[in-house]
Amino acid sequence: MARTPITLAALATSAVSGLQVTGYRALSGDAGVEHSVILESSEGDVLVQLPTSPTAEVHHSAKILGQSALTPGVREQLPFAAPRVLGMTRCDDTRAIVSTFVSGDRFSVEDLSDDALLLTSIAETLAAIHALPRLTVTQQGLPERSSNDARLDAQAIIDRAYQSGLVPEAVRQYWNEKLADQALWDFAPVVVHGSVSDDVLIVADDHITGVLDWAELSVGDPAVDFAWLAAAEPEVLERVAGLYATHQASAWVLALVERARFWHELEIAEWLLHGLELRDQSIIDDAVELFDQLVSHIFTVPSREAPSSTLADAEAAARPESVPDHFSETASFEMLDEDRMFQVDRDFRAEELEDTANDHETNVVEREATGPSTGHDASNTDGDDEFLTIPLSFNDERSLADEDGENEKNERE
Repeated sequence: MARTPITLAALATSAVSGLQVTGYRALSGDAGVEHSVILESSEGDVLVQLPTSPTAEVHHSAKILGQSALTPGVREQLPFAAPRVLGMTRCDDTRAIVSTFVSGDRFSVEDLSDDALLLTSIAETLAAIHALPRLTVTQQGLPERSSNDARLDAQAIIDRAYQSGLVPEAVRQYWNEKLADQALWDFAPVVVHGSVSDDVLIVADDHITGVLDWAELSVGDPAVDFAWLAAAEPEVLERVAGLYATHQASAWVLALVERARFWHELEIAEWLLHGLELRDQSIIDDAVELFDQLVSHIFTVPSREAPSSTLADAEAAARPESVPDHFSETASFEMLDEDRMFQVDRDFRAEELEDTANDHETNVVEREATGPSTGHDASNTDGDDEFLTIPLSFNDERSLADEDGENEKNERE
């Protein structure tokens, strides 16, 4: 049932005591998701939103919870405005939400260049969010994810998408190798917005003046807030990460950039799962095409471009980035259709490597029986349905090396 601006204005005055409405103007948006209008009132411009589906209502509830975590003290630490809920009222089977309206201009990430003045403000905005106390999130009962939780979440998405038979084996191996890179996931969780994009950022005079939609506020991987920048030219993401490092003193900027690209690529799998859930063939076909483009990117770009000077300055001792090269370009494209048709049948797939964790357990047993070994095998990164981790940390390796050296010394004596 359509809701007129007058009806929405009446709901707003019911939700906010003493609100006096003097005018209204339309707000462009998806009418299939919600009814909305901007009201001119005694409280300034306010936004009235009325969800029109259960999914939209769940999202609005998450936004309200996230915005509630932004207490007045927290908002004072942010160099931008965030919507504030003023009131709510029931309407049929849903509820109308009245919040402050954050005005300003919009931009498209594809239009950003590495010398854009806006990049500095983007970096400052992300740094300010990530610098918030973790209690901001935990006191509200919002999600808190460790670095390992982030990897497990990613692995679950990959596995679910792969079960559809539409994810190329080359992409799956490429992603699993990223997940198995211990150094890549060595980060300290911070407060993250969780859904930063050009859709939620409000700008004025080359500055971010507002950030919308706090539905995904949580503690997690800071790289998720950079993922959207991977849609621009590579130098844009690197430039913002370098500027960000000057505020957050991040020691692993290149790893952050690589994870941001990974999260951006993983959106293809999420898009595929969304299409499968809705049984929308157009979305599924679009995801399959994006997977083909990703395969082309993996096997036609043998290595990442050299880091920008900004990143080099931010992380002088950075390790080189590389793309795995386990398949030839021709073979990778020949595998696409075969993978999608036959990957469920083991006879049509390459022999799987044994689980790295089982290898480590075997090595431990053999070590106890025969004495120290000369090393370990952490090369298996092609897990099947479970997340794989590197069995030994750097400290473990140093401990084994020290023990081996001590044994050799004892033998000589």
